[in-house]
This record gives sequence, structure tokens and C-alpha cells, in this order.
Amino acid sequence: MRPPATKERVEHSLDMADVAAMMAAEMTLYHLLGRESGDVYGRYNSLLRRLASFERSLDRALSA
Repeated sequence: MRPPATKERVEHSLDMADVAAMMAAEMTLYHLLGRESGDVYGRYNSLLRRLASFERSLDRALSA
């Protein structure tokens, strides 16, 4: 038996098209960073950490 769908779960559910689009966007970002000089991997991961930090801050602000 499946648990009932909650608003939070429905808002965070992803289908395969969404996942594919996100993966394509991540690869595009990585390739764009590769066009510039410097450590692509480090810059990419730095941007991901900044995004994750922003998401956590946003979640805290919205739940307050």
C-alpha cells in the first residue's frame, strides 16, 4: 500500500523528462565552464555548493 500523497511530496516529485532536462543543464554548464581557463571541475563543484547553500537558506526562510 502506498502512503498518501502529501503536498510536499507532490511538489518535489520528478518524472524522467525532468531528470533528463536537469542532467542536460548540468552538462551544458560544465561544458560552458570548460570554455574558460581554470579548473573546470573545481568551479563546477563550487557553483553546486553555492546553489545548495541558497536552497537550504530558502527552505529555512520559507519554513519560518
